[in-house]
Amino acid sequence: MPSQLDNSKAMQEIVKITKELAQRTRMIEEKISKIESSINELNEKLHEEIKSFNEFKFNIQDRMEKIEMEVTNIEMNIKTIERKLKEYARKAELKEVKEYIDLLRPINKVYVTRKEVREIIKNILNE
Repeated sequence: MPSQLDNSKAMQEIVKITKELAQRTRMIEEKISKIESSINELNEKLHEEIKSFNEFKFNIQDRMEKIEMEVTNIEMNIKTIERKLKEYARKAELKEVKEYIDLLRPINKVYVTRKEVREIIKNILNE
């Protein structure tokens, strides 16, 4: 049968091992606590980033909708301008009309009288 001394040493060994295990357990718990804290911080940051990204995405979508509306308005304005331009005369048409008016309006033309023609002919023959 084991002696009292052996039992005491065994008990001391068990106490020592128990203390070491308790100390290891506390260290592991502290590490786990730190890891949990880090995970919680990362989780909060991730939620903030997701929220920020969603706001950014919403702003981009809002801007895109505004740009699409502006493009639609511009397209409508261009079509209106095209329709109005068809109503106006083109430069070539205006030039043609001006030429007809010039032909029909002799006011701008220089004419000579018979007397002036005779004088011109005499001058040419005398030279």
